[in-house]
Amino acid sequence: MGCTLNHTLKDHKQAMQSLNRNPIPVGPMNKESRARARDTLRKASSKTLSKILSDKQHPAYKSVSNLLASAINSKMNYKEKEKLPEAFSVVLDKQPNAMGLLEKAPAHRGPGSSAVQHHYEIFSAAALICGSHKSVKGKTLSINPVDRLDFGIKLPKDYAQPKRYGTIEADLLVGKSSFMDNRTVAIDCKFSETGNFGAKDGLERELDGIRTGFRDGKIDEFYFVTNGTFGNTFKEMVNKENLEIARDYATRHNRLYHDEKHGIDKGNLTEEERKNIPPGKIPESLFRKDDVKVKEFVNTYKVPQVDMCQYVKYIGT
Repeated sequence: MGCTLNHTLKDHKQAMQSLNRNPIPVGPMNKESRARARDTLRKASSKTLSKILSDKQHPAYKSVSNLLASAINSKMNYKEKEKLPEAFSVVLDKQPNAMGLLEKAPAHRGPGSSAVQHHYEIFSAAALICGSHKSVKGKTLSINPVDRLDFGIKLPKDYAQPKRYGTIEADLLVGKSSFMDNRTVAIDCKFSETGNFGAKDGLERELDGIRTGFRDGKIDEFYFVTNGTFGNTFKEMVNKENLEIARDYATRHNRLYHDEKHGIDKGNLTEEERKNIPPGKIPESLFRKDDVKVKEFVNTYKVPQVDMCQYVKYIGT
């Protein structure tokens, strides 16, 4: 069902007045008009937008909400459009300096980056801000007030970034930097109208890019999140890639172990770092049959893995 609420001329004038902006031409919602809507919202302060969108009784709530919906380039039904302002307000309130919300991040943060393109990116961010979600692998995913959140960041797959097919998609990039926690977490938001997200063209290429990102240290964790569930083929492809990521870890360890003459100098490592290094060579046979032993190996030595979070929905405050 398509959205039936339109951004009228009257709404537009009210929005411009509330945001202290001069009127701009209103017409069909094409690429140019969406860009104008984004520009209008972008030039308003986060504080002003949050104040309006968090209060349904505000005189400009309806008009600014409709302008926001016009700026997002994705199809929304009535309920989704009704919920978008609140979710957007949650993000603005907790992450007022987030890049990529209404304007793409600067080129130095990743060529090809883009501003939010789909409403689910806002909904999933708001859901993770409001509460934690358990992943398929049993981890906890959330966005905390002390974290740094940015939207639409594209990290290079390799050391150099080509024009096409050379990026790691991060609809949400979360920087966790504290005394106890220092990680870069990339999140790809997968929305399904049916509630079941299946494997699509390009998934294998994306997974290979994530694998390279882990290897090169660009990201520490990667999650696919969806509003429903992931299909069996999607999960199988992720599991297959995770096995290769674990094998990569073993290959690098064995090469270092051999170069250090059958031992690794642990003198400059912390106790925690020592625990995360296997004591000897890792046999290739580990990755052939026994999924339980591979899981134990991954958990023991904290080998990064692609993870998934299902039923990530913004319920509301």
